[in-house]
Amino acid sequence: GAPFFECLTDDVATMLGGTVPGSPDPCGFPDAFSAHESWGPATAIVAERYPWNATAVRVIVPISDEGPCNGSFLDGCNDPGDDRDSISNAIAIANANNVNVSPITGTSADDCVITLATALAEGTGGVTFHSQDPDADLAAAIYQILLAECDPAPCDDGDPCTLDDLCIDGVCVGDSPGDLMIACREDADCPEEWFCCDTPEEYCGDMSGYCDCRTSLCVEFDRVCYESGEPIDARIVMGAGPVVVTGGQFLMSYDPTCLVFRSIGPCTPDSIFNTVIDWWVDEPAGRIWYAVLGYDPNSHEVEGTVGPYDIACLEFVKLGDCNPCNVCFLDDNPYNTVLTDEQGRRVSIENCVCSEDVLLDTDIELNCPASVTTDPDPGGLWSIVTWEPTAGSSNCGRILDLACTGSHDSGISVSDLAANGGRFPSGTSTFQCTATDPTCESSATCEWTVHVSEYHNVEIDVQLSRPIIGDPLERCIEFEFYTDDCSQLPEVVRQTVTFGWPWYFPGEGQVGPLRIPAANYDCVRARDPKHTLFSVADMQIDGDRWVAEFFGNPATDGNWLVNGNLDSSAIIDVIDMAVVHSQLGMHLDPNTACGLEGEHADINGDGLVDAADEAIVLSNFLETDKEACCPDENIVAAAGEPAITEISVKELRQRGLGHLGVADFNQDGLLNLEDGAAQAASSSAKRRVSSPR
Repeated sequence: GAPFFECLTDDVATMLGGTVPGSPDPCGFPDAFSAHESWGPATAIVAERYPWNATAVRVIVPISDEGPCNGSFLDGCNDPGDDRDSISNAIAIANANNVNVSPITGTSADDCVITLATALAEGTGGVTFHSQDPDADLAAAIYQILLAECDPAPCDDGDPCTLDDLCIDGVCVGDSPGDLMIACREDADCPEEWFCCDTPEEYCGDMSGYCDCRTSLCVEFDRVCYESGEPIDARIVMGAGPVVVTGGQFLMSYDPTCLVFRSIGPCTPDSIFNTVIDWWVDEPAGRIWYAVLGYDPNSHEVEGTVGPYDIACLEFVKLGDCNPCNVCFLDDNPYNTVLTDEQGRRVSIENCVCSEDVLLDTDIELNCPASVTTDPDPGGLWSIVTWEPTAGSSNCGRILDLACTGSHDSGISVSDLAANGGRFPSGTSTFQCTATDPTCESSATCEWTVHVSEYHNVEIDVQLSRPIIGDPLERCIEFEFYTDDCSQLPEVVRQTVTFGWPWYFPGEGQVGPLRIPAANYDCVRARDPKHTLFSVADMQIDGDRWVAEFFGNPATDGNWLVNGNLDSSAIIDVIDMAVVHSQLGMHLDPNTACGLEGEHADINGDGLVDAADEAIVLSNFLETDKEACCPDENIVAAAGEPAITEISVKELRQRGLGHLGVADFNQDGLLNLEDGAAQAASSSAKRRVSSPR
């Protein structure tokens, strides 16, 4: 009613007109004047038409407890409806004119009114305030709104007992509860961290019946977790408050099975609280009593502080007990925990009661898998390796956070294999697991690797065609390994193999394991370059290796290495016979390890080149290499090299084989099987001449 607002000499319509700017159908003033609380359209009018200073911060503070369009007449606050529409229009007009709107809602405002006021504030960059008692809080609310709008650089000095800090000349300046004088009946009427000072046992001074801020009192440790036997520093900490504190007394308890008391006293030599009045400790019971006064020994005057301040420092030692332990304030009259002011009156405190728990630092064990070095599975370039998942345990049984990662030297991702393993590519995969105690932040890390080589193992049984006499006997064997798609040149390996006793029968031996590049192989060719033709065998998988077998007489489906090929050609012919004839009667080392130069005609390994070696060539005369693994490698069919059953000595010289000309026993300038007969006749005649009569 008018009697309550007779101090107001103007209204919006009189000053700025009653036509509402904005949308085509805004909430308007009836007859250019509203008899109701139409603060929505009024805000739009002021935002657009008020003669704002160009450099001013533009703030509108509408105050109401009714709906923004014609108050709550006739049907209350509508959202959605005309009230919401008026707020949407006011937001648009305010933003167009750089105006911040900070509504204050009254004590009888309903949820609809408060919601729309909040929407207007949030939509324009303002703040809201809900009045509980206009006599006590309206001025403070307007002051807070102005501070919030006008200070471009707010700051926080960390003092919970001040509000709306401003940065003035680099210093945080705020308003304490005493300055604002917020009336209250209960704690809920006060800002956060304040309380309503209305109880006789609390010292409130002039703040009785108003919001005040308690001085906090806590025991704080430097950190949470400690090793067994490690010193622990703790502090009795007084927070910032509105009253000067000049002394205090503290009864504290601790668990003597978890903590061992060492000392208590002023934190620094120049501490305000350096005059210890009394103290004692009951170690078996885990109790500490400490009373202290703020006193300047030079001026003989009592000192104090509004905080924050460390009143005293304590030292404990952590025992190896996994249970959490703490320090708590007690009251056991006359040993009460209190703070006092300059007149010796009790200061209202917000007591933390107990400190945070201190814990035994965690010893963590990890059971990471062992590192593995393996070959790829035959037939592929990968290997399956599995393990039990990594697990961590702590000495205090705490739940640990486990994180595992993996990397491969090729850059491909293998982290998904860290848990249980799986299929690994060739190369080295490196895994790392870290178990962390989230409470103590202690951790343990372990690492392991899985190295999958780029090679396969091969074992091959080899038999030389009979007869073989030497025992044991070393021969160089050459292998050609072919992949299943014949897409690349064969992998060629030469290996010196021991045949015969003590492990095998004469002419039998085993090769391996040979290391060959990992691939999917199909077959292998093998020969003794000094003595045999090529033979062919299928490659088979046996567990973790390839195997092949060159064994048995080809006449009965075997594939042993056929002796008699002394020139590494694809056929046994007159050249091979010439080699035997050129070395007849020579005593040769029967072993032909890889790297031996020149022809070697001791086929049967008895150390002598004689008719037995010649017989081996004759028995296998004109036999050829077995068909190659891949068609384009079939030397016999593709190369078309004919068997040489006769060759002139002249052509031998042209081929660089002139040293074999000595095998032309009949001196007809040709090498052929007739030379063998001539040589045999000559040898027989010599034996007859030398025979005794």
